[in-house]
Amino acid sequence: MNRRADLPDGLRGRAFSVRDALDHGVSRGRLRRQDLAAPFHGVRVPAADAFGDVWSRCRAYARRMPSGHIFSHVTAAQLHGLPMPTQLESAPLHVSTFLPMQSPRAAGIVGHRLRQGSIDVGSLRRMPVVSLVDAWCQCAPFMSVDELIIAGDHIVGGRYPQKTVKQLRSAVDSYAGARGVRTLKHALEWVRPGSESPKETELRLLLVRGGLPEPELNGDVFGADGAFIGRGDLLYRRFKVLVEYDGSQHADDRRQFHRDVDRLEAFSVDEWRVVRVLKEHMNGDRSEIVTRVRNALISRGWRP
Repeated sequence: MNRRADLPDGLRGRAFSVRDALDHGVSRGRLRRQDLAAPFHGVRVPAADAFGDVWSRCRAYARRMPSGHIFSHVTAAQLHGLPMPTQLESAPLHVSTFLPMQSPRAAGIVGHRLRQGSIDVGSLRRMPVVSLVDAWCQCAPFMSVDELIIAGDHIVGGRYPQKTVKQLRSAVDSYAGARGVRTLKHALEWVRPGSESPKETELRLLLVRGGLPEPELNGDVFGADGAFIGRGDLLYRRFKVLVEYDGSQHADDRRQFHRDVDRLEAFSVDEWRVVRVLKEHMNGDRSEIVTRVRNALISRGWRP
């Protein structure tokens, strides 16, 4: 080190263990400087990263993570990219071991013990993490039914689903007797393939719980001449009613906005009734959305 205040190149700008620092000749006094923070006992990170995202916090804990410890539950769900409620985004890290090992105990850690052989474990960015479906199942004690549905839709949805509903059901069955399994089973009954965003899931649940038929999700629509018209968010194909959720990102991205205008115009030309739902509608009186869609369906021949 050129100056007393410097850290070795291998430690600068990242998380490191106190042991590694001492082995590199860094003094304990240097480790107490204000430009470093201690998110976990025996770990130092740049002070600017002390309250970083889940990846930063997991990388920091990994510097002291004993063999046999695994990121799990809410933390694993975040690492797998599942949509999570805001209040859980900065939750303590959930770390598990397999029986008969002791449950992890440390400040900033929620420890769990799992049955050997009951959980699939993989690796994300070289960190041990329970599988995607196990992470979803383990979130049941910490999330509401609708939050679990949104996360489940994310797993089985999109153009390239990560898992199937059948695979989720098999995983849920393996959690018989676990805490939150009733909530999990209830959520599973509402999970559907095809959703491409949490708001689409919220909108689907709103319409069905409001007494309307269940819509088809993100289906391709073709005209009478066989020409492709477009994909619709929530389709009532029999009645030619399309419900579209337009989030703020559509208006902010001008190219996407123009594509949406052209696409919805094509639906209208093909005599589809289009009901657009904006972010502001979802944040307001949601019963008005149900009324608008109900009226559109009735105008096309649907009878309650």
